[in-house]
Amino acid sequence: MSNDLTEKVRNNYPWFEDDLIAGILQKGRVRQFKKGETVIHAKEPITHSLLCIAGRINVYREDESGNSYFLYTIEPGSGCALTLYCGEESSTGDLYAIASEDSEVIMIPVKSMMEWSKAFPGWLEFTFKTYLHRFRELMEVLDQVAFNKMDQQLEFYLKRKFIKSGNSEIKITHQEIADDLNSSREVISRLLKKMEQDKKLILKRSAIILEPILMEGEK
Repeated sequence: MSNDLTEKVRNNYPWFEDDLIAGILQKGRVRQFKKGETVIHAKEPITHSLLCIAGRINVYREDESGNSYFLYTIEPGSGCALTLYCGEESSTGDLYAIASEDSEVIMIPVKSMMEWSKAFPGWLEFTFKTYLHRFRELMEVLDQVAFNKMDQQLEFYLKRKFIKSGNSEIKITHQEIADDLNSSREVISRLLKKMEQDKKLILKRSAIILEPILMEGEK
C-alpha cells in the first residue's frame, strides 16, 4: 500500500494506532465506487464493514415490502454502525449502501474487526464513537418523522446535507431527495419551490444552493 493511502487513513482516523493502520492496509481491500454505484447489496450476508477515505456513501434500510428508507451518510472519518454490528453478529443485513458521489473505501473483514476490538483501543474507541454518533442521528430523525410534517422533514434533511458537505451547494436531484424521504418527486419539487420563494435556497439543475436563512439557529 502506498504512503498516500497510509496518510489518508491517518488523517481521517487520527485515533488509530500505527500498528492498527498497518493492519487495516494489510487486511483491508481498497475499492473505488462511482456516484450511484451500489457499495453494499441488500439481503446479502454482512462480511465486511467499511472505512470511507474519500467521497460519501448513503446507507438505506429496505423493509419486507421493498420500501427503502434513508438512514445516514458515511463520510471520511466516520463508520457504518450497522455493518459493524451486523458483521460481528454474522447476519444478513436488510440494509444497502449507494455512493452519493465518487468514493474510495477500505473494506474491512469481520474477523479482523473482532481481533482489533481486543487488540487496539483505537478501534474500540472508533466503534463506540460510531454507535453513539449514529444513535444520536437516529433520535433526531425519529423526532422529525414522528412530530413534523414533510416540509419540516425536508428542511431538516437539507440542513443535515449542507452541514455534512461543508459547502454552500449540494449536488442532488429532486428524485434522490424523494427517495431518501420516502416521498414523491412531485411533492418534494413543490416544497423546494416554496422554500426557494421564501429565499431559503436556490434551485439549479441537479443542485441546490444554500441561503443563510436556512441555517439560522444551527450555529
